[in-house]
Amino acid sequence: MTSSSSSPPHLFGQPTQLVHVRGHDIATWRMGQGPALVFIHGWPLDSRTWRHSVEALGETFTCHLVDLPGQGLSTTPAGCAPGLHELADLMVEVIEALELGERFGLIAQDSGGGIARLVAARMPGRIAGLALGNTEVPGRYSWRFKLLFKLGALRSSTSLASMFLGSSAGKRLLFGDAVSSKQTLSEVFDMFIRQRLHQPSSLQSLLDYMKGEPLSVFDTLREAHARIDSPVKLIWGVDDLWLPLSDCKKMLGEFAGEVTLVEVPDAKLLVQEDQPERFNREVREHFARAF
Repeated sequence: MTSSSSSPPHLFGQPTQLVHVRGHDIATWRMGQGPALVFIHGWPLDSRTWRHSVEALGETFTCHLVDLPGQGLSTTPAGCAPGLHELADLMVEVIEALELGERFGLIAQDSGGGIARLVAARMPGRIAGLALGNTEVPGRYSWRFKLLFKLGALRSSTSLASMFLGSSAGKRLLFGDAVSSKQTLSEVFDMFIRQRLHQPSSLQSLLDYMKGEPLSVFDTLREAHARIDSPVKLIWGVDDLWLPLSDCKKMLGEFAGEVTLVEVPDAKLLVQEDQPERFNREVREHFARAF
């Protein structure tokens, strides 16, 4: 199994619950009190990206954080690279194991937003609402997004991938266009990438996200949108070059239920990292209504 045992102590301490599902050991944390919210991070992050949200929302909601397979403190069988729909199926099983009650909310960002939408479509009647940061738009993919999937071919050589990701060009491509300030860039890179560069198995699990998964898999989200009648709030960094705001607006009419778009200035792809206070305020207001 791919292990994270050599990682530094997790910001949230040891997992509250380790969920064993389909050969994966999924690390989860439970914090706060009130209605349940499940947080699903995107690539190449883990649950630590929600560190600002837990503090802000924990007084009102019970926050359930999840590390996706092979990320953070979760482990996955060697050579296993679950695709988008497989990850959604895994998340449904994890959510059932957490025993959240009759209704819960979903908070997600980037590829985690794709997983969250598939989960919502698979669990009708259970979802109080969705709050999504910048996330994939079916059928609309920037050149950066296309290039990232082409670079997935580097998965066969972790040494080459390590050289690229550790270079100034790789750092700038992966995160420089994803966050708005140099300080946030440094913090995010140090937290989610730097140590992986010296751990081949950990780096491989990061690269495996793109293994055999064509961009067209995100086109299938249109069908999921048509089955989501829970209220959706899109909290979008307006300076995002990976997933432009103009593309986001193209999918607003695809959802079966109410959709609200909030445009967040001075924020890019990782809106929860760039503008955590604004992001958390929008999430709190959304779920205060949804519940």
